Amino acid sequence: MKNNLIIGGSGLIGKALFKYLKKKDLACLATSTMGDKELIKFDLKTPEDIKDLELDKIGTVYITAAISSPDICNTKFDYAWSVNVEGTSKLIEILLKKEIKIIFLSTDTVYGDHRKPFDETMDVNPIGKYGFMKNHIEKLFLGHKNFKSVRLSYVFSRNDNFTYYLSSCFCNNREAEIFHPFFRSIIYLDDVIEGLVNISENWREIENNIINFGGPNLVSRLELAFLLNSVIFKSLRYKETLPNKSFFINRPKFIAMESPILKKILKRDLINLNEAINKEFKNFNKKNYIL
Repeated sequence: MKNNLIIGGSGLIGKALFKYLKKKDLACLATSTMGDKELIKFDLKTPEDIKDLELDKIGTVYITAAISSPDICNTKFDYAWSVNVEGTSKLIEILLKKEIKIIFLSTDTVYGDHRKPFDETMDVNPIGKYGFMKNHIEKLFLGHKNFKSVRLSYVFSRNDNFTYYLSSCFCNNREAEIFHPFFRSIIYLDDVIEGLVNISENWREIENNIINFGGPNLVSRLELAFLLNSVIFKSLRYKETLPNKSFFINRPKFIAMESPILKKILKRDLINLNEAINKEFKNFNKKNYIL
């Protein structure tokens, strides 16, 4: 059995994917920029270093690493381009020459702003430099049989940036400020991980090379805060805040993305937010968030 390789094993998705693969007893390696006891040191700025690994023993590579901050991609464009496009494209070229399957994590922002539901047949219209960079990689490689692009919406877990911020505000008795309007088809992390692995394991059966990964409903940050407060926190203080104009230069207000192909890949309905919240906060410990 060939190895799975995760590029970006220290991030939210990469870390969860690494844990899931090991739990399933599937051979797996993972990288991070710094490296540690479990993670191989690898930097997308020097993609040739991937040749130090035994690539002939690798079957699937999940590219989860990127400069993902829309603001950094905008203000430090050259730096972000060197990683998200130059380094990533060179890495993909090396891997494809070895006939390795590649699952590339892209973003829903490649579609632009949409209030009405849409699926994978929608034309792209990237908003922000991050979406532009991801779509640039897609344009380079989508015609290759061993390349599939997963277009992610916002991924929910107890440790995603926004949810962690709300948890920290609650536990430290601070009022949270929530940008509105800001709507996404929020998807649960468990659905993302299971979907990614199912794509790898059923590669030939999945003809699509673009697959949306969004949740079952369009949800605003304000609605997510309300749900978390209703189900878990009970007494979180928060207020609606209108972002400055520059915020939406790099981020669409609405992305009503639907994911019909993902439902077929999972062979079940996507997990709704109520269920995801209850699962994620089953063992919620306030002490972990007190500063």
